Amino acid sequence: MALGLEDLKHAILELAKGKLTTDPAKHSGEGIFFTSRIFDNFYIRSGGLTFLSGSNNGPDYLLETDEPRKGTWVMMWIYKDSDIVTSKVFDEFTANDDDSYGFTKTHIPVRLVEHEESSLVSRSQAKTSYSSLR
Repeated sequence: MALGLEDLKHAILELAKGKLTTDPAKHSGEGIFFTSRIFDNFYIRSGGLTFLSGSNNGPDYLLETDEPRKGTWVMMWIYKDSDIVTSKVFDEFTANDDDSYGFTKTHIPVRLVEHEESSLVSRSQAKTSYSSLR
């Protein structure tokens, strides 16, 4: 797989963590991370996997289907009566003590890559899970 990722589940984990980018000179890789938290519902479907995030979905999670489809589908929406405050979302994941507002905190939903046959148990798997964080 591209970027040295093991499989599609690990690619989704990297998107959920934030900071994954194929071109660091042009973008930070923070867009999907913050967008998925600012919307009430946020879905990305690719192949046989659907990543669900957003304030109304609870924790990030992954659905698998036996009927994979070609291409990638992204859906997001905000309810008319949404109580999401964008600045609170950014404050939750940025250090604003020095007015730099750098993306310094994240959430690593390792359950996205766990499944019935295996789970993350080794140190090397743990290192891989946080390797792209800087």
